Amino acid sequence: MTNHAPLEIPAKPFARRFFRATPVRLLLLVLLFISAAWYEAAHAYSLFDDNIWVHLSSGLWILQNHSVPHTGIFSQHPDLPWVVAGWGFDLLVALAYKLLGLRGIPVLVMCFKVILAFLTFRIVRGAHQYFWRAVLLSAACQYVLLNMLPSSALFSVVLLGIELMLLSQSRSSGNVQSLYCLPVLFVFWANLDIGFVYGLLVLALFFIAEFISQKSGTTWFKMGSNPLPLEMLGIITGLSLVASFLSPYSYRPFEQLLEPVYGPVSFASFEALHSMNFRQPQHYVLLLLIMAAFLTLGRQHSRDVFKLGAMLICTAMAFHRQQDIWLVALLSLFVLADAGYPSSSTEAQKNRCSWKWEHAAAAGVTFILLVVAIIQIPSGNEVLLDRVGKIFPVQACKFIRDNHLSGPLFNAYSWGGFLTWYMPDYPVAIDGRNDLYGAELNELYFKVTKGIQPLNTDADFTGAGTLLLERHSPMGEAVDRMSGYNVIYRDDLAIVLERQR
Repeated sequence: MTNHAPLEIPAKPFARRFFRATPVRLLLLVLLFISAAWYEAAHAYSLFDDNIWVHLSSGLWILQNHSVPHTGIFSQHPDLPWVVAGWGFDLLVALAYKLLGLRGIPVLVMCFKVILAFLTFRIVRGAHQYFWRAVLLSAACQYVLLNMLPSSALFSVVLLGIELMLLSQSRSSGNVQSLYCLPVLFVFWANLDIGFVYGLLVLALFFIAEFISQKSGTTWFKMGSNPLPLEMLGIITGLSLVASFLSPYSYRPFEQLLEPVYGPVSFASFEALHSMNFRQPQHYVLLLLIMAAFLTLGRQHSRDVFKLGAMLICTAMAFHRQQDIWLVALLSLFVLADAGYPSSSTEAQKNRCSWKWEHAAAAGVTFILLVVAIIQIPSGNEVLLDRVGKIFPVQACKFIRDNHLSGPLFNAYSWGGFLTWYMPDYPVAIDGRNDLYGAELNELYFKVTKGIQPLNTDADFTGAGTLLLERHSPMGEAVDRMSGYNVIYRDDLAIVLERQR
């Protein structure tokens, strides 16, 4: 009788077993979800942005007065009309401050970072069960948006991601039930950030593309095998538009978009309004995302009017203004989510059970690490103010307040937002609310401070009793040598001058 050796099953290659191991995937998910929040916790960069202080001041005013502002509070131009389209974000910032002090601001931004990480991962992995592609694309998108300012636009990023997920689900299922919540979403969005207009644009493009697909009478523009009911889709789009008017400012945010707030000189001072200069690595990563999205559409021989139209429009906007890059970054993920081929139903079901467990475990560990990171942020306002003092004139402001210097105050533009919170008794000459001051005042300020126009042509300057300027700025050095002003305080950051009486 012949003895047969036992059958040996060849082992899977080590690399394949390693990268498919649940602990490895779980570790990568946690790092993906928490890394940006850790980065914020370590540096508290949100406190170094001047505009976050205006959000805080506005939110505290809303809490105190139980209404939203309609004029230029905190400014020497209190009669100018002001539309705070993101008043909901301001209120949230103020509540975080009331609850946690200054630490509440980076904590709020950290929470947004975690939500954005999960959302970008979910957008890609929601269509198919491609774990590694989802991790890579989510990490790339987060890196592109790493330096995004802590403003109400954070809400627009999250809400646009949710909108794209709902649109994707609707197209996959062939019904509009998943879109029923869009009008409610736009009610919140219209009160959180003016970026809701971009959300309406995306929804309008979706409806137009579906209309063309079904009414063109040709398969050339066919979007998919599951056409949506146009009547209901049109109703949802119309209701979403109506919902965007349900805010304390009604239609005024739309007017705000049409009003010019920059002139040639002031425009040159804001890098976020310029086109991408490709001097930052994030710009190249974004370019790769855009190229990959268009390549995917080309390989699929796509005639999808929605994807092509949205990508073309948002790419043009992103290359025109850096502050709009989040639009095309999310849309690129939306397009890339459909790249490749779906798994078999059996394999998909098996993977779905696996990744649901992974997501739940990763969410739990991420929450624990987020709490640990929050604890590491100093709880005392004075400690954080010492950090802030490297950018903002904390000591100079203390000198002005302690000595009760006379107003009005003429201040550096980059400190205006901070001054609205730290020195509310001294209304600012200007700050980052460009929509409040308008093109004329913004242009006048920058022409004067850049030496293009004489100082005496600016009424805010000639009427000021105290000047708070950047010490090493051209204007700070020029005024320091002018007669009629006494330098009464100076440090490495700021210079304070008082008009001679």
